[in-house]
Amino acid sequence: MANAVDIRFLDPALPMAERVRILVSQMTLREKIAQLLHAAPPIPRLHVPAYTWWNECLHGVGRAGRATVFPQGVGMAASFNAPLVHRIATAISEITRNVVQHAGAPGQVSFLLEQTPERRGLRIVVEDHGRGIEPNERGKSDASLGLGAGIPGTQRLMDEFEIDSRPGGGTRISMVKWLPPADGGIADHT
Repeated sequence: MANAVDIRFLDPALPMAERVRILVSQMTLREKIAQLLHAAPPIPRLHVPAYTWWNECLHGVGRAGRATVFPQGVGMAASFNAPLVHRIATAISEITRNVVQHAGAPGQVSFLLEQTPERRGLRIVVEDHGRGIEPNERGKSDASLGLGAGIPGTQRLMDEFEIDSRPGGGTRISMVKWLPPADGGIADHT
């Protein structure tokens, strides 16, 4: 007789770590490896649908126009500063979600290393050629989409934040997160 499937991992009332443990403990090695592929196949017995993992911000807003590969993910991970990486990823996801949801035109995300004699940081520039952001919309947050941080929350997550937008002329958002000194962040190996 086949083993019964423990579907408690589908219960949103359980803590996420417990749900993950229950699901992954039931996967075969072959199933776990297959989930690492770009086009992850379904696992019907565990109610896991097929999924394409293409869309993420290291390729711009993938599948929404031009896409470029950026190596900064490795650099950010090398900081070993999970809260910093999380804040930056949240800011990127909120702003790029706005491009996809509201711009009505392809967008582009660029990552630049900012360096002065005193500090280093990551500048993220998000641009689109969409309808623009009306001045009275800039302080709004749409909690029904994304994480709900919107522009106000993103401004709080980053150290610098600038919007250049004209109705009908697209939007350019530039934001910077300064990294901690080398003893608490990315080491200087030069």
